[in-house]
This record gives sequence, structure tokens and C-alpha cells, in this order.
Amino acid sequence: MIFTAFIYYFINKIDKDAIELKNLNGTLRNKVKIETAQRIEKEILLQEVHHRVKNNLHIILSMIQLQQNEENDMEQTNLLVDLENRINAIAKSYEMLISNNDLQNIMMKTYLEELLTDIHDSFSHSNHDVEFFTDINATLPLKEAVYVGLITNEIITNSYKYAFPDNKGKLYVSLIQKKNNYFLTIQDDGIGFTPNKHSSSLGQKIIHSLVTEQLNGELKLDSENQTKYSIQFTLQ
Repeated sequence: MIFTAFIYYFINKIDKDAIELKNLNGTLRNKVKIETAQRIEKEILLQEVHHRVKNNLHIILSMIQLQQNEENDMEQTNLLVDLENRINAIAKSYEMLISNNDLQNIMMKTYLEELLTDIHDSFSHSNHDVEFFTDINATLPLKEAVYVGLITNEIITNSYKYAFPDNKGKLYVSLIQKKNNYFLTIQDDGIGFTPNKHSSSLGQKIIHSLVTEQLNGELKLDSENQTKYSIQFTLQ
């Protein structure tokens, strides 16, 4: 009799537990649906923001290009080209996010190689014969990717301007990721330069500020014969 009562009690408990689990499962499903909907909505809004930022940057680029067409002063034209390349480095990162359907991280190989092509095209009027060699294997969040893009833009632009008196040379860009550590190397085979002479230039100030203040990284510069930038930083 006691045994039978125990069996009935045990069966009833199983039934109650089953009902509670069913109710809990329904609650969890509803919660998942709500959270999924919120996540999708947030991603759509973020993508729209990226689209608008990209479009606004392209409007600015178009205005700069129109201004270039109006300029007769070569110095002013060169300043506008520099500004155009800096803005393009930022705009390109948003293009990468949207085209890859990843709203957080950027594949740096595609980003930097397209950026190098854009810089080369911006100097097409100078008939530069420059070869690129790349070794890029890294992924970065948007903010850090933009910093690396701007750093690369400044260094490569300087190489085009100063490294090749005969407009012919080679450029090497390497970005390697080892867990949270990143190693960026940019080098040309040009004539080098004296750091004291160029250290006060806007480009050098931008490079130094982005590496040390924004990326909290380390910068080494070898410019005695050729020019080589070695940059290391870590993401937490």
C-alpha cells in the first residue's frame, strides 16, 4: 500500500514537473523570439547608420574632387589629394562592413589592398611605376581598422611623394595577427629620409598620434637607406 502510494506520488510529481518544464520552455521560446527580433532590429539600424556614414563620406569626397578640378595651384591640389585619401581610408572601412555583411569586424587583407589601389590611382597623374607586395592576415573591429587604414594611407602617401625620385619603386605592407597582438610593417625601397626634417609634418604627426594614443602601440622607424615602419599593438 505504501509502495503504491509512493508510485502515485512519483507519477504525479513527474506530471507536475513536465507541465512546469513545458511552461518554462514556452517562456524561453518567447524570450528568444523577442531577443532575436531586438537583435535583428539593432543590426538593421546599425547597417543603416553605416550606409548613411558611407554615403555622407562619399558626398564629401565628391565635393573635394570638384574642388580639385577648379584648382590651378598645384600645392592646393596636392593638399586636396591628401585630404581625399584620408577620407577615403575611412569611407572604405564602412564599405567593407556593408559588403561583407559583418557589422563589427573588417577583413584587413581586402580593405588594405583596395586602399593601396585607391592611393595608387590618386597619383596616376604622376606616372608612378610602383609595385605592391602584401602579406596581410588579420581581422580588426571598425575603430581599429580605421586607425590602421589611416596610418597606412599616410605612410604610403609619403612614399609616393618622397621615396621615389624616378617615380619607380616597390612597397611592402604586412599585417599579421597573433591572437590579440598585431604587427604592421610598411616598407619601401626608396631613398629614405632624415626623421628630423619630416618629424614635424602633418603626416608624421598623424602617424605618431594614431599609433601611440589611439592604438596604444609601439612605433619603430628605420629610414637611413630605405624607409621601414614597424608597428605593434594589442587589443584587449
